[in-house]
Amino acid sequence: MHRTILLISIFLYVFAESTQAQNLPRAKQHIQQLCSKDFAGRGYTNNGHIKAANFIEEQFKTYGAQPLPNKSYQQKFIVSANTFPNKVELKVNGKILKTGEDYIIEPSSPNGKGKTKIVHIDTTSLRSEKGLKQIEQLAKKRKAMLFNNVGKQDYKSTIYAIKSAEQPKVLFEKTDDKLTWHISPSLHKTVHFIIQEKALPQKIKKIEYAVESQLIENIETQNVLSWVKGTTYPDSIFLFTAHYDHIGEMGSQQYIAGANDNASGTALLLNLAEHYAKNPAPYSTVFIAFGGEELGLLGSKHFVESWWLDLNNIKFQINLDIVGGGSEGVQIVNSRIFSNAYNLMASINNEHQYLKQLKLRGSAYNSDHAPFFEKGVPCFFMYTLGGPPHYHDVFDRPETLPLTAYEDLFRLIVEFVQLGEGVDLGVKE
Repeated sequence: MHRTILLISIFLYVFAESTQAQNLPRAKQHIQQLCSKDFAGRGYTNNGHIKAANFIEEQFKTYGAQPLPNKSYQQKFIVSANTFPNKVELKVNGKILKTGEDYIIEPSSPNGKGKTKIVHIDTTSLRSEKGLKQIEQLAKKRKAMLFNNVGKQDYKSTIYAIKSAEQPKVLFEKTDDKLTWHISPSLHKTVHFIIQEKALPQKIKKIEYAVESQLIENIETQNVLSWVKGTTYPDSIFLFTAHYDHIGEMGSQQYIAGANDNASGTALLLNLAEHYAKNPAPYSTVFIAFGGEELGLLGSKHFVESWWLDLNNIKFQINLDIVGGGSEGVQIVNSRIFSNAYNLMASINNEHQYLKQLKLRGSAYNSDHAPFFEKGVPCFFMYTLGGPPHYHDVFDRPETLPLTAYEDLFRLIVEFVQLGEGVDLGVKE
């Protein structure tokens, strides 16, 4: 038995060596396309999410991966999102600050514009009842306030409580932390800017701002799905998933490309679809590019709730999200839970030294594997360690991705699927 497994492993290694050289250049092309300005950050302005989904569908078709039985390549569902397709502008003492680099707009902010002086609020004011009452009075009078170093001292919950209760017209928050943007499914009543401390002058005389937001409700978005029928066990499935959506535009002049998160995972998903379309596995292989992940795993939740087959048919799921680095190996969510699966993957990695480490982690509700895990599907969520620090910011661009572990991660997954044929991968620790 050991000799047979060894021979299979050697064959797969040679096979991967001969085919993978074609995958990395193609992956780079896919990442470039998914991150292009035309796709507008794969959000909900300028049809970014639709263009990305259509691109992924076209790749599935090109490779020969088929739509799931009696279904189309795209599965529709409904979301809502607050968007910023037009003007987002901030001037301090007449100087225009750089959107996304010097500041971000809080994602639930409404329309608003004005020229204003500010009241400086030190974080010590948030510690006392007297200070909080003064802030509440300023908020009721709709005075513009600048909160100093809030991010550094974890007073954000207090700011959001003030916003919810008193609904000031505009808030400014100064931080020396990294600017990390998100997307909101709803609209607030306060315009809220987060500004890098180094972008502000010592003395602020006047701030001018303009925000044009648009809450879009009942957006029809989509998951993109395909499969390759198994040669021996067509009713049993290896499931590969990655979300393709991102957080879109922050004004007409700036968009968040989302190269690492998650054009990288989407590109690897497409490479796997191409591989298995050319080399069908004994098990059926299903490929899903999820929409709506950034809004709260909405695409994967919808899929799980609408799946028309028995989820028990899924032998194992591998979810790929943020795989553009890898100099320090990969983190595997659920690896402490599904011991047989981890031991198999670790034995393959030890034999070939593909990745520096396969770091153990327990369960986490942090990507599209989670709705499947809740339903009892054995699964891993894999993301790379080491690489660019950019996340949900304007610097997460294709040129920043080293793709250090990309080829070897592909090889590891292919061998895991092949050698997993005789292993119960759902066994828990």
